[in-house]
Amino acid sequence: MSTLYSENVIDHYQNPRNWGKLKNPTKAYTLHNPLCGDSMTIDIHVEDEKIKDIAFSGSGCAISHAGASLFTEHIKGKKISDLRNIEKSVILQLMGIHISPIRLKCATLAFAIVRHIITR
Repeated sequence: MSTLYSENVIDHYQNPRNWGKLKNPTKAYTLHNPLCGDSMTIDIHVEDEKIKDIAFSGSGCAISHAGASLFTEHIKGKKISDLRNIEKSVILQLMGIHISPIRLKCATLAFAIVRHIITR
């Protein structure tokens, strides 16, 4: 594991980007990971078919929070239509560390929530 990437994950966990709640989200969804107890809500504000603003909140492990921070930062400003084909491998690439099969659901929790929001 690269020290640079592990430091990036730690930074996103300790200083999460897009943490909190939006006052008037156009869409929101909460998902729970019963395997480890993570619970996360993502609020998005869509304008002109783009994610104008996004926020996440909840409780969970360092991997789920860092993943959400990295992923929300990555997709903010993107068109919904462009995100419909996004693969969960994107979030794993953003994290840049090896994720064990047991922690995969933690790392991709934000992806699963966004996927639910944009396909409904």
